[in-house]
Amino acid sequence: MRAACLLCLLLLAAVSVAQPSPAEVLRGPLNRIDASQLPEKFRAVLLGQAEPASLGVFYVATFLGSGSPESEQVLLLYSLVGTSFVDPDEFAELLEGKRARVRSFALDVVRMTRLSRKGTGETPAPFFVETWLEKGQIGQWSPRPRVTREAILKVFGRSKEQEADADINKTLSNVKQASLAIAIYCADSDDVFPSADSTAKVQQQTFPYTKNQNIWKSLNPEGGRILYNTSVSGTSVSMLERPAETLLLWDEKPWPDGRRVVAFADGHAKIVDGQDWGALWNGERKRRIRARAEAIAAAEKKKRKVRRVLLGAPPMGFLDSQARRPAPHR
Repeated sequence: MRAACLLCLLLLAAVSVAQPSPAEVLRGPLNRIDASQLPEKFRAVLLGQAEPASLGVFYVATFLGSGSPESEQVLLLYSLVGTSFVDPDEFAELLEGKRARVRSFALDVVRMTRLSRKGTGETPAPFFVETWLEKGQIGQWSPRPRVTREAILKVFGRSKEQEADADINKTLSNVKQASLAIAIYCADSDDVFPSADSTAKVQQQTFPYTKNQNIWKSLNPEGGRILYNTSVSGTSVSMLERPAETLLLWDEKPWPDGRRVVAFADGHAKIVDGQDWGALWNGERKRRIRARAEAIAAAEKKKRKVRRVLLGAPPMGFLDSQARRPAPHR
């Protein structure tokens, strides 16, 4: 019995420890999300009076674009005013006094107002902001089973931010396939990268492994294409000092938010922001300078060797080898 009580106390202590303090919440970043990012487990509850009539009419009138006041979008926005999305289990524990506060997501009025003032004539898709509920704030509440993440996405579709993420992830998938095709080519060519002075030639050389030229396309709204790093052309993979940091493929142009899709000589690919891209490109420039210097040094060494042979001098190292030979016995 005592063990069971002790276990309960430990569980309650763990719950209380997991709850952030108001100071921690205030110091942390403001978390804003769109409907697709609402946690699947969360459900909608209306806090306070049954229908926030005057407040709802004011907000929806502020957000309303050129759509009809009776359209599905407007009616859904109206139902979101005063509604919070919460974890049902955490919300129940809050009401029972087992939690000091719980995380919730409510309509982001500030962002919605800014979007509506851009003059697009469209009713903006809803965005939500992270809030924290305490038991003292909840005098009356009621569930809203019809207000769900799926219903919001069905009525509003995907936001521009969601569409951009889908496009850049599709481009990332393309780059991964192109990188894989190059890796297979290398495996069939003694671990040597395609020898080509243009991306188009690399596409031709790797086409037998993909049978699909669309993987070289970028869905970047700014245009551009996927480029091959011709500076590694004909280079053995083993000759690269840091293949995981050596660029192999990349977006020709940055996306509107500054991101780019890149792939590396070791085969992995990812999306990088503008700052990371700058660091990667700076490292690529330094690698090219070193490679150029090494190529020049190797060419000079070869010239000296040829010159010595043409002038009749013994090859480099010949005299040293003769000096190391043991003297003949007499």
